Amino acid sequence: VMDANGCTNSISVDVSIQNEAAGCVVITMPNVFTPNGDGTNEFFIPIEILSIRDYNLIILNRWGNVVFETIDYKQGWDGTTANGNEANEGVYFWKITYMDVYNKSGELHGNVTLIRD
Repeated sequence: VMDANGCTNSISVDVSIQNEAAGCVVITMPNVFTPNGDGTNEFFIPIEILSIRDYNLIILNRWGNVVFETIDYKQGWDGTTANGNEANEGVYFWKITYMDVYNKSGELHGNVTLIRD
């Protein structure tokens, strides 16, 4: 550092950067998907996921029957049932249980509409 008179000196400065997203769990899910073979929106899969260590996704039909389950957030639901048949168009319910990177557990839920057209 140099002052107005030309005198120099060394200084030490501590810099702290605060990441606003640190510690925040982010899981963003779509509300519609179209597993119709056109190559677009074929899977119900997280759009965004942040600060998650363990993940469990369950898809339920309107009668509460499990039609899909995974612990891998990269494996999306392809619109088929547990026995491999195409699931009917309509609204399905999803539930995600998770453990974040700070060992805090949580749960999210919502619905998704399956459209084949």
